[in-house]
Order: sequence, then C-alpha cells, then structure tokens
Amino acid sequence: MAQKVGKLKIFLGYAAGVGKTYAMLESAHQLKNNHVDVVIGYIEPHLRPETSALCNGLETIDNIIIDYKGLKLQEFNLEKTLTRNPDIVLVDELAHTNCPGSRHVKRYQDIEELLHNGIDVYTTVNIQHIESLNDIVEALTGVVVNERIPDFVFEKADTVELIDIDPLDLIERLKQGKVYQETQANHALNHFFTEETLISLREIALRKTADKITERRTSEFGYYRDGNVAIKEHIMVCISASPSNAKVIRNASRMVDAFHAEFTAIYVIDEDTDTPNDMSQGLKDNIQLAADLGAVITPLYGSDIAQQISDYATLSHVSKIVLGKSTSRKLKALFEVPLIERIIESTSGVDVYVIPDTVPTKKRNLNFRHEHYKPNLRDLGILIAFIAIATGLGLLFEFWGFSEANIITLYILAVLFISVLTPNRLTAILASISSVLVFNYFFTDPKFTLNAYDSGYPVTFLIMFIASFITGSLVLKLRVNDITHVEKAYRTEVLLETSLKLQKAQTQEMIVYEMGHQIKNMLKRSVVIYVPIEDVLVPTVFSDDTPDTIYETLLSQQEVAIASWVYQNNRKAGFGTRTLSNASCIYYAIRSHGNPVAVIGINVDAEWNLEDRTLILLILNEFGLALETQALNEQQVDSNLQIQREQLRSNILRTISHDLRTPLTSISGNAWNLLNQTLDEAQRNEMTQDILDDSLWLTNLVENILSMTRIDHEGSILNCEAQIFDDIVEEAIRRIQERNKNRTITFDKPDSIALVFVDAKLMLQLMVNLLDNAIKYSPEDCEIEVVIKESEDSLTVKVIDSGLGIPDEDKDKIFDMFYTREKVGGDYYRGIGLGLYLCQEILKAHGSYLQVFDHHPVGSVFEFSLQKMEGVDYV
Repeated sequence: MAQKVGKLKIFLGYAAGVGKTYAMLESAHQLKNNHVDVVIGYIEPHLRPETSALCNGLETIDNIIIDYKGLKLQEFNLEKTLTRNPDIVLVDELAHTNCPGSRHVKRYQDIEELLHNGIDVYTTVNIQHIESLNDIVEALTGVVVNERIPDFVFEKADTVELIDIDPLDLIERLKQGKVYQETQANHALNHFFTEETLISLREIALRKTADKITERRTSEFGYYRDGNVAIKEHIMVCISASPSNAKVIRNASRMVDAFHAEFTAIYVIDEDTDTPNDMSQGLKDNIQLAADLGAVITPLYGSDIAQQISDYATLSHVSKIVLGKSTSRKLKALFEVPLIERIIESTSGVDVYVIPDTVPTKKRNLNFRHEHYKPNLRDLGILIAFIAIATGLGLLFEFWGFSEANIITLYILAVLFISVLTPNRLTAILASISSVLVFNYFFTDPKFTLNAYDSGYPVTFLIMFIASFITGSLVLKLRVNDITHVEKAYRTEVLLETSLKLQKAQTQEMIVYEMGHQIKNMLKRSVVIYVPIEDVLVPTVFSDDTPDTIYETLLSQQEVAIASWVYQNNRKAGFGTRTLSNASCIYYAIRSHGNPVAVIGINVDAEWNLEDRTLILLILNEFGLALETQALNEQQVDSNLQIQREQLRSNILRTISHDLRTPLTSISGNAWNLLNQTLDEAQRNEMTQDILDDSLWLTNLVENILSMTRIDHEGSILNCEAQIFDDIVEEAIRRIQERNKNRTITFDKPDSIALVFVDAKLMLQLMVNLLDNAIKYSPEDCEIEVVIKESEDSLTVKVIDSGLGIPDEDKDKIFDMFYTREKVGGDYYRGIGLGLYLCQEILKAHGSYLQVFDHHPVGSVFEFSLQKMEGVDYV
C-alpha cells in the first residue's frame, strides 16, 4: 500500500505586509471549527497585533532553541512535529534559511519531509523568493534576494492562494506602522515599497498564480492550445562559468514554465583544454542552480563546442536552445566564426534564444584553469634541470663550432621535454621565457649579459619564444587530451564491468557484494550499503580502514541515523548536501519503481567532485535496476511455486475424487441396508465393520492430505519440540492395531530413553503411514516389526515386514506422488500413492530421508535416521 503524501498549500504575496500569515491563521481557525487537527509549527514573530491575536486558540509546537555564536536562535521543531503528527501544520516563511546545526539547510526541506510523512502543510512566501524570478526582482528593485526556493517547490504545491492588496493600501499600512517599525518603514518607503515597484511585483505574482492555474489543465503529454494537444517542448540551456550565466538559466527556467517543457542543461568539457575534473567554482554554482530549477544535467565532451551542442540537440529532439552572449571583445573573436552563429548554422528546426551578458567586463571572472597555473617545486626543478642541460649541450655545440640555430633547437627540445613532464601551462610559459633569456645570456654578444648588439637578435628571440611556446602548448594539449580520453575510457570500462558483474549476481547478497567492491575500488573510498531485512537496515561495509575508524566514520550512531532518514524519506543527505551536511558520508537512496530498496553511503571529502557524483549516479541506477530485476526474479519464482501448488491441489482433487467415491458409496450403501432391511446379527456386524474400515481409511487419507498440504505451503516451518521417539512409535502402533486387530506388530525399542527434536504430529503420521503400508502389502499372518537402534548421536528406525517385497525397478518410484504399484494383493483401491511420498517429505523437512531395502528371506525394510538432541543426558 502506497504511503500517504501530504498536500502543500502556499499563501503567495507580492511583498511583506499583504496579509499572508493573517490569511493562513484565519484558514487554520476555520479548519479547527470543522474538527480538523491543525497546529502551529512556526509563525514568524512580526510584532503585528492582529496576526499575533490569531495565534490564540491554536495549539502551538514549541520552537527548538539553537545556540549559534553565542546567540539563542529559535527554529521550527521538525522532530517534535513529526512525533505530534497532526493533520495540518502551519509553517511560516517557506524561503527561510535554517540555523547551522539544523537537520536541513532550508526550511522548504523541512516541509518536504513533513509532506513525505503524510502531514499537510500551510506555508507563506513572497514572489521575490522564487529562484527563476530572482534576476527580474533584482532589476526592478535593485535588491538581491538571498533567501530563495527552487521553482520545483512552488510547482509541486497542490494549492496556491494569492493574497492580494492594492499597492496604495499596502503603502498606507506601512505608513501606519502595521508592517515595519517606524525606522524600517521609512527606509522601505524610500527604496523597496515604491508604488511603481509594488505594481510590478504584483503583476508578476498575478502572472505566476495564473500560470499555476493553467498548469492544472496541462496534459501529461503536452499542453493544450485551441483544444488540440501540441507536441511536448524540450528546452536546453547551455551552462558556462560566467557570472551572467545564472541569468540565462533563470530565463530558460521561465520558458520551461511557460511552455510546460522538458528541461535539460548541458555543459561542454573541451577536450583540447579541459579535464573532467578541471571545473571552476562559477561553473559548479551554475550547474547547481540549473539542478535546483529542475533541469537534467548532462555533460558533453569534445573540442568542437558548437558541434557538440547541435548534435545533442538533434539526438535529444530539443526544440529550443537558450544560451548567453558576451558583450566583451576578444582578439580571437576577430579570426573565428562566433559560437552562436555556428550553433545556428548547424541546427535546423531548433529555435535559438540568445540572452545578452549584462555583467561589466571588469567584474567578470576570467575563469583561468587554476590547476594548470600552479607550478610546484617539482615542476620548477624539472624546468631548471632541462634548461641547464640544454645550456651545457649548447656550450659544447659552440665549442665544436655549431651555429646558433643548432643551439636554439636544443632549447626548443628542452621546452618540449618540460611540457611533457609537467602538467601545467605556466611551467611551459616559464620554460619558453627562460630558454630565450638563458640563450641571450650565454650565446649572444655581449655574453653574460641580457643585452644584444646585433639588431637581428630581437627577431631571433621572438621567433625562438613563439616556437618554444607553441611547441609546449601543443604537447600540453596532447597531454590533456590523453588524460580526458583515459578518464572517458575508464568510466566506460567501469560502467560496462559493473553491468556485467551485476548480470552475473543472482541474489541480493551477491549484488550488494559486487556493487560495494566496485564502488570502493573505483573511488578509492570506503563504502557502506544498508539493506532492509525485516524492517531493520543492516549495513555491509567495504573498507580497508581499521575497525575503530570504520565505526567512527561509517557506523557511528549519527551516520546510521542519517542512513535511516535517507531510506525513510527517499532522498539523498549527508556530506555536500543541504540535509544533515555534518556527516562523514554522502548517502543515496537506491530505488526500484521509485521506492527505496537500499541506501549507500560513501565516505567523501572536499575533493568529491561533480564527475565522481555523475559517475556514481549512473552506477547507482545500474544498482537499482539489478535489485529490481532480482526482486522480479524472486516474484517469478514465487509465482511458479504458486502455480505448482495450484497444480498439485488440482492433481490431488482429480486423483482422490474417484478413490473417495468407492468407500463413500460402500458406507452409504451399508448404512442404507442397516436402516431399511431385516438382517441377522452376523450380517449387521459385517456391514458395521465395513463402515468402520471405510471411515478409518478415509480418516487416514484426509490426515495424509492435510499433512502434505501443510508441508507444501509452510515448507520447513515445523512445530518441533523435544520428544521421546518411543512414545511416538507406541502411539502409532496403538492406532494401527485398532483398525487391524488381527495383525501382530512388535516393537524392539532401545534400553535407554533418547530425545529427538521433531514435530510430533508429523512424525506420528509418518509412523502410521509406514505401518499401514507394511500391513497393506503383507499377508494377514505376517508379523510386522519396528526396531530402533541407538548410536552415539542418532537413532535409526526400521519398519520390517515379511510381505512380497518391492522389485528393484520400483524402489526409486515408490516415494513419488501418486505412484502406486501394480495390484499385488490387499485392497488395492485403498492406495492412491500419497503415503510414502508424505513420509519422504516429512523426513526431508527434518533433515533426513527414507530408504527401502530387501528383507531376507522375504519382505521389505523401510529405514530412516534422526539426530539425537545434543547436551541431553540419557537415562
């Protein structure tokens, strides 16, 4: 049964003071009057008398007090609210940022957890706090709003109620001190709360609410236009490290809302200059912004950025591309076709939207690849060593009479080696400059100075520097390409290897084992995987650390609690996330059909980069599919067993229907004769005995069927207790002899008393069946013997008859269901082939088996063994 998910109602305003909290509290009182369990979770203390008065009469959950840098801060008490579990909870200020040390970074995450646990939430927010509208609000008001909510939070709201008030009335309320205190009110009137600004914000709020209403009428596969369903739009935004790219992403997000489109964000890793891990903070921030706005993040790899973008747009059926355009002028732009024009030329049928870059050039981040510009002592040592070697060889060349051109090639060769052995560009640049300066110092007149008399030397130096620099840059580019291709090949190999290993894993334990080792070896990090067993998360650790370190970083009480939270809420948490970020690990929920089936924790640190995250998400998808496939296989096995059981039931009914008819007809016929005919005493006794024999046979048959059905449905679930097996045998003999008083059954029991751990009812049925089988296939004057032999750790039980015996070709068949021998005497109609089959199944359930041997000179021996109970003294 699916878990109930709470509903979210947002009271939306265009500015502070419009009455959002007041309207929310009024709604709460109406709900309470209708006997709805509604409580106040958190109400912002605005010091507004009318609002504060409405809090009276409503149950309020006490805030949690957090000590932060000597300040006592009050926050919403999420844990206490979950424990209280009301129908509806009021939580003010949806965009609020929680105090450090709280479970979640943002209050909207608290609300998401409440909704996940089936609690309805009423909350408030102003239009300027919605992420995609941030740049518009900044342009209108000149104010940067730092507390924002992702658009998906607003879009997931079940109800949005716009709290509207005329801007002039709001300004009047502000002047009367009903919104802010006097000092704050005067400042607000001169800045944010101008009539023009409020009118614009009100228009945005009305439009956003209208879009929300329109969204309800949107088809799942498209949007309605003139009564017809249009094709689903797919909008792609290009991410860069530029500060202005945030504006581009927000514009794209608003287009997605307007067109009800799919949303993809791509960034291109240039194979000529970048490595997958070579990513600036600006690019990471913009990727995170796109993810917050609901985009699917996709990295692309290639040296031709325009071609990568157009190829992806074609393959993914993108209908609109949104990208930014810089207003700066670069020298290289004069010699190449602009990126935007190349994208337009290479895409057909795709609309391209260009958002201008409005950030001043002087404030822009040049986005140097810092990893390439940080030479260390090793790099400087290599530089000095090869320049020195080139200088030494140059002096030898000069002594041997070689020209300066030959010496120049030595320095170019040195720069080549330096570029190969060092991983950053700055070292290559320093090598080029150093080679020119050293050549000038040692080999041009006047020597041992940096002056040059010959007017042609400056040209020589320039050509030498250009040649060295180009050589070094080309080598470095090749090196970067090699690194990129190796990492791409490694990722492909890892994914392929993971897929193959998971395909071979047949059980959940094998899947967890392969997955844990694969991720541990790939990331070189400790991994813990939690799998629910009987509603308890059981961890499996994959780590090379010491036990103490493992318990401290992976299995501490805090880490286990976070893993449990992730499983219950089906969301990631831990290090690097906005939820429970003080953890040592980052935790992901492994999903099957959208529901969590396991949790994985990875011990990470500050070097946990985006590429690792992207790769691990791909692997976790494989993990989830493997667990889902394994679960489906188990369901298939269960279904097959159920089918087999249904077939067994049908076979039993088909088989016994005819065999039951004969004794039932005999019983009813004899009973009718006894009631309706005049019979002498001998005839009456004979008919009565026949009725008794038939009824006893039917009773035994029903008991066999019930015992067999119990084992078939319950498997090895036995009601075992310590039993004296002698008592079971004696009770079976007593029952058999009640029906066969002319039979002689002897019991040779051991001198001591031995205890066995068995299901007494099934064992009694076993012995009754064996004795009944011996009677059925042996003459009336034949003696039947039960023998128990005791060894050090077991009991051996034998049932011996002196009948006709069992042919060798039948010995392997008599334990099959419904197998009966050819008629060899006795009442053949009374055998339907269940007795010995049931005996074998009972013994299998007890960890033993039944065997049959010939008895000399005639007859058969049925034999089985049972383990004696350990640690029991025998008398």
